[in-house]
Amino acid sequence: MMDTRIILIANPGSTSLKFKLFRFPDEEILATGKLERIKSASSPYHFVIGEREISGELPVPDYARGVEFILDSLIGEGRPIKAAAELSAVGFKAVHGGLLGCGPGAVFLSDKVIGEMRKFATAAPVHNAAYLEAIECFRKVAPDVPLCALFEPAFHSTITEEKYVCGVPFTWREKYGIRRYGFHGASHRYIGWRAPDVMGWDDAMRKRAPRFLPPWRFFFPVRYTRWEICGYNDGILSPERNHSFNALRDN
Repeated sequence: MMDTRIILIANPGSTSLKFKLFRFPDEEILATGKLERIKSASSPYHFVIGEREISGELPVPDYARGVEFILDSLIGEGRPIKAAAELSAVGFKAVHGGLLGCGPGAVFLSDKVIGEMRKFATAAPVHNAAYLEAIECFRKVAPDVPLCALFEPAFHSTITEEKYVCGVPFTWREKYGIRRYGFHGASHRYIGWRAPDVMGWDDAMRKRAPRFLPPWRFFFPVRYTRWEICGYNDGILSPERNHSFNALRDN
């Protein structure tokens, strides 16, 4: 018998909450949706749950209410799951967890990791605050369900030490987590994976080393609140980027 697991992926934004509910290992999407303009008197939502598509507006004063509304829509008779305990895990695409969020992969949201998220809230005030509020709600509603997060700097875990060390006393990195991190890892990883296809590179082109660049190495800008640049090596490794201590400051 195949071991199936149901995993909810939550993505709290500065004023929104998006989610996808998967059944693994076949990666079937059981539900997806978004709730916008959180902390306003009228928050629009749009969910696709199985074959049903529902949308509307309701007041959502905080992320806790948003999480409750999403779970109420997913749990119950005739819905994807009958109880929160059926969730194998809840995953988050988080932003800043200090040194504990540097990857290379996802981490369980232990008290220690959550403490680091609170500690680095000043470096990512809009995002970390939303994540911490949503995480706390999940911990209360489904205390036995494992929570994990893939932090944005995890993609940049391949950057070598001489490129992420700052010109400050070494003890500051160990004590305060002061180093260059790199952010928006999910976007950069997708670009590194898709760009060769978009540019029409075949396998031979990907393996051949041009005179001016090593194999499959390129730089790509991404536009958020301002431009940022990330280098790619073999499409999935990040040898260089221009982010510093937080997601809004360049080197």
